[in-house]
Amino acid sequence: MKIFNPKTALDFAAKKDDELVEGLHYWFAMQRDSNALLIEHINAQPNERQLEDAVEFLAETTGLAWTTAQVTMLISLYPRARITLAGGGTAHEQLAFAVAHFFLNTSWPTYGDNVDVSAFVELLQRQAMLMGFRKAA
Repeated sequence: MKIFNPKTALDFAAKKDDELVEGLHYWFAMQRDSNALLIEHINAQPNERQLEDAVEFLAETTGLAWTTAQVTMLISLYPRARITLAGGGTAHEQLAFAVAHFFLNTSWPTYGDNVDVSAFVELLQRQAMLMGFRKAA
């Protein structure tokens, strides 16, 4: 999940080109639409198959052995991931953000971050194990 900094929002607001929707840059319209969808499904809960899919994705991504109880804990702290997962959408981006933020207080690295992802995952694993998680076999 990409979180923009305040300067980016102000830069978008200052645009005076043909990308306006209701007087603001289209990015703000996308944000409103995204929030409306989240609010509409605010109480949605994933089913067992969706939780198992999240377990598999997180195990592959982090190299940790996840349980459905651990995934349930994580998505209860990160409702955007929970709602997206419960809605049947691909929640990979939201889950990656949630796990990086939960363990390291960062976002998941993207190409533009110029980060050694293997070193990042290793650090995440070390922190996770200190918090009671186990590495995958």
